[in-house]
Amino acid sequence: MSDRETIDCYNARAAEYTALELPDSEIRSMAAFVEGLPSGAHILDLGCGPGLHGAAFLSQGFEVSGLDASVAFVTAATERGLSARLGSFFELDDYAAYDGVWASFSLLHASRAEFPDVLARAVRALRPDGRLYISMKLGTEDFRDAMGRLYGFHTVEELHKALGDVGMKVIWQETGRERGFAGTIDPVAMMVAIHE
Repeated sequence: MSDRETIDCYNARAAEYTALELPDSEIRSMAAFVEGLPSGAHILDLGCGPGLHGAAFLSQGFEVSGLDASVAFVTAATERGLSARLGSFFELDDYAAYDGVWASFSLLHASRAEFPDVLARAVRALRPDGRLYISMKLGTEDFRDAMGRLYGFHTVEELHKALGDVGMKVIWQETGRERGFAGTIDPVAMMVAIHE
């Protein structure tokens, strides 16, 4: 994420995000993601936010690194025990460094035009037997919500194609509707993918 208005929104509302709890859909997603990961696997929480997911992975014995473009989120994630650093998706240049990359409702902040590059960077960061998790709001356009956050929406079919284009195949998927932080109820998809 590098959109200044989106980053400013998250910095201003970090305390509200830090107080959130994991919904059931994300608990199911986390279980699907860690299934098959080696004990003590190294996970990159890409767009880690305040470290809610990362802290849960730490409690399961995984090594967790975080990356986020919000200073306030990096501070909160560090306080939860993550090794978190400040940076955007576009700065991710790690190569084969992680057993898993977890991108929970974060890559959706790349525009539709930027998404292929961001996704390729996430996949390059994976080890050959690694697992990638992405969750996205669904749609067909770039959109700025009432809070000022930029979104790049995709269809499920577009997400499968984009993953295939970078050598990944979906092995687990759940779709549904979820209430977002802005109060809207949106169609979403959550996917775990591995190298083909």
